[in-house]
Amino acid sequence: MYDFCDLQYTDEHQNCIYYTNATPQNLLTRTLRKGAYMTLKENDTNTLIFILEGSITSDIARYKNVTVNEGEFIFAENGNEMLIKALADSTIIWAGVKGQMSLCNEYSFKDLMAYYKKNKRRLGKETEPFKLPINHILRKELESTCDTLNKGMLCAHYQKLKINILLMLLRAFYTKDDLVRLFRPILNEDNEFKHAVQAAYNDQLNVQELMTALNLSESTFNRKFTKVFGMTAGKYITRRKKDQVLRYLLFSDLSEKEISEKFKFTPGYIVKFSKNHFGKTPSELRAEHETE
Repeated sequence: MYDFCDLQYTDEHQNCIYYTNATPQNLLTRTLRKGAYMTLKENDTNTLIFILEGSITSDIARYKNVTVNEGEFIFAENGNEMLIKALADSTIIWAGVKGQMSLCNEYSFKDLMAYYKKNKRRLGKETEPFKLPINHILRKELESTCDTLNKGMLCAHYQKLKINILLMLLRAFYTKDDLVRLFRPILNEDNEFKHAVQAAYNDQLNVQELMTALNLSESTFNRKFTKVFGMTAGKYITRRKKDQVLRYLLFSDLSEKEISEKFKFTPGYIVKFSKNHFGKTPSELRAEHETE
């Protein structure tokens, strides 16, 4: 007698072109030990992050060291390369949505944006990333999803359907005010400039080169950048560089020299950069990560 919860015909599933060995995975679950890192690099993907157990911290857009605790979820818009650190043993579900998002067939994000514009003064300004509690209905759906993914059901169609269900549950059981606060990063009118910056950015750009790539005067560039990102372009580039250096140190086989060349660091500067930003040398960071 076979277990009705075991994935059947595994070879057929894994050889399908819609399985995630050939298709980017848009829905995944991860279990992290305390102190461990995971990286999310999806420049064209809006992301919902659900914490089923534990607690995590990450920089999200302009906000540093954002903590999300067990039973909460948060939204990160596309262009955010997230490096997540577990503050406790944690179980995470990541749902990525590419292209146009819709909460259900009859209520799109354009409708939510119209509601936001109508109620903008009452809803106030964004002061931090907005976190929502996972209600018991959403938790059951997430736990079922987690179990199914862990059994190896990685079909792209399944992932798309599940993400649509999760969005429908948000539409059904959370208020429009809460949804506006959650999704506010993609409801603003400045997204065109933000996406242009994210598209032009690469590991080696400095502020002047980024300004030139966008074909803007210094005053216009600085004004728009500070308004949209809530920080100067210099701080933005430093933060992105910090996250990327740490990602290469922890999740790649590149040598310190190769990473230095990638970021145009002078010889030996990567050690100083690492100690300034992470409090440890590259060798210490890698050794610590390997033991987790």
